[in-house]
Amino acid sequence: MEQVKKLWKISLLLVVCFCCLSCKNSKEKSANEKKELLAVKSIVFLEEDFEFVISLSSSKIYKFEAVELLFDSYVEFIKINSNSFQFTNRDHYGNHVTMLFKFNTTDCNLYLSRIEGFFPLKQDLFGRAKYCVMENLELDISAINEEELFDKFVTQKYCEIKDGE
Repeated sequence: MEQVKKLWKISLLLVVCFCCLSCKNSKEKSANEKKELLAVKSIVFLEEDFEFVISLSSSKIYKFEAVELLFDSYVEFIKINSNSFQFTNRDHYGNHVTMLFKFNTTDCNLYLSRIEGFFPLKQDLFGRAKYCVMENLELDISAINEEELFDKFVTQKYCEIKDGE
């Protein structure tokens, strides 16, 4: 009788251990599958619609209106890695503004993280041009007011006058 009780306890313990291990493995698999579904498949810029299109491995597609800080400009789009890209506005005066964007797969939002600008016509008496940089922004692209951002960007806080490009 005593041995039967021990066998039951051992078998019950084995069943509990097996269940715990299988649950742990299924949680790891589901977390990995979720990461796989949220992986960025492609990032493109559609010039005719002036928007960024980001597609995920799960076939979900996100569209974001592009930011234009220089008006009547032409643009350049360069993909950096799977979830970030560089977007540049250039105008016929030689001004250019380059923005770095990152797509966050956790909340599926596109964030502006850095802006660099060069303004050759904004010179001082010695012919030195104006350079501007804003870093560590993490601004949600859907909440950006282009005019306000540009006005803030070209202030003395973010700009300096220096020689050469």
